[in-house]
Amino acid sequence: ELSVSKVGETVDVSAEAPVLQTDRTSVSGAVGAEMIEALPNITQNPLAYAFLQPGAVPRAAAADTTNLNSFGIGVAGRRQLSAVGVNGGRAFTNDIQLDGLPVMGGGYNEASVVPNTEGLQEVRVISNNFSAEYGRGQSVISMSTKSGTNAFHGTGAYMLRHQGLDANTFANNAQGIPKREFRVDDAAGSLGGPILRNKLFFFSSYHVLRNDQETTSLLTVPTALERVGNFSQSFIRDENGNAVPARIFDPFNVTQINADLYRRAEIPNAIIPNPDPYAVRMYSFYPLPNRTPDDVFNTNNFESTTTQTVRRHSSNNRVDFKWKNQSIYGSGGMSYAEVVTPRPFGTAPFNDAPATRGDKNPYIHIGDAVVLSPTLVLDVRYGLSRVKTENLNGNKEGFTDY
Repeated sequence: ELSVSKVGETVDVSAEAPVLQTDRTSVSGAVGAEMIEALPNITQNPLAYAFLQPGAVPRAAAADTTNLNSFGIGVAGRRQLSAVGVNGGRAFTNDIQLDGLPVMGGGYNEASVVPNTEGLQEVRVISNNFSAEYGRGQSVISMSTKSGTNAFHGTGAYMLRHQGLDANTFANNAQGIPKREFRVDDAAGSLGGPILRNKLFFFSSYHVLRNDQETTSLLTVPTALERVGNFSQSFIRDENGNAVPARIFDPFNVTQINADLYRRAEIPNAIIPNPDPYAVRMYSFYPLPNRTPDDVFNTNNFESTTTQTVRRHSSNNRVDFKWKNQSIYGSGGMSYAEVVTPRPFGTAPFNDAPATRGDKNPYIHIGDAVVLSPTLVLDVRYGLSRVKTENLNGNKEGFTDY
């Protein structure tokens, strides 16, 4: 049997003082290692974790995941990954740091070092009257790398992106162009542990990315008749935009109309007699049309599909040494990357080299935190980073004797 027990009433009243940060005026927020491992990051951009903080607003380009700049290679690529404004500030006005030292290029204030996400311990955004140890920016985006422990820990990851999982673009559908080939192989690994237990530790990460993507170009090239000086089938627009037959005038056959007016003689049927052999030779370097043009002006009468190759290798390493009252660390790494874009016209005498962009950016940091007393700590850091980037657009300056 269940019987009614005594009825009682309890009222608890509690009050707690709000937790206020009284030792400093800066405002900061961080994304830790657990969130970095759990959150998807399709471009493996370490600065994308800063976008999660209040007041941090990336540019629209930073959200692009398929163009060449999304791989963070070259000045333009690293600039796109770094495009974020904090608390209403403009992009590229931030101090970007790695392990307490600034890592920025001198061109756009973009990140010169793009560390592997597998080796990140924390990404923090610091703003609003930060302390004197920071500077060179309206806010600070501080990235910290992982340290080794007394136990060995390692990770391995592989991400595949394939055109079979993507939809075609709106522009390709409008032009009747099939979906382009797109594949990204993204592999990474990390390992950390002790060298001397309780004293010396290491952590290392390596990242490799391979991407081959097709790019379709629609271009306008001279027709077979135009290549030999016959423009009788060519059309141009008049002042009303209507298609009218092209007219050609001889610059070497001029009639004086009055004191300051001359008229060139029109070439009959727009067919140049005995065209200059050098001009014919120059026009022969263009490929022949291979596509039905969009209009009577022969617009987009040539279609070319080339394969751009993207390769990126990134290594980040760190060593920590605990000795008496000192905590010494050293970190360094190398980013080696290249993007190769073949010519839409193929190999041509006037420019037979592909366009290339790349990075060969090393960095090295060293620091020591010394506990001088229970209330005094000395933190000394020094680092070097070098930006060696290239953006080449061919290897020819003009015509030679062909």
